[in-house]
Amino acid sequence: MHKDDLQNLNPDAKVDMVEWAKDTVTCEECDEFSQEHMGEYIVDTTTINEQEMLELFDEENDYLKDWSREQKIDLVRKSL
Repeated sequence: MHKDDLQNLNPDAKVDMVEWAKDTVTCEECDEFSQEHMGEYIVDTTTINEQEMLELFDEENDYLKDWSREQKIDLVRKSL
């Protein structure tokens, strides 16, 4: 992205171009033109019980919320 385009997004203040560019990318407010694989990073882990897992499953997979309890558990256990 061009620095002038970044400044035009916030015309009332002088912006730190590098930080503004990072924020624009993080917020997915610009189109990518290339990618660099960064690998995978684990940023958090937690232990939850089965009911909490099913609630999280429904929250994260809204399109599968009508599945039975057994289908959901089977899918999660297959991923191991």
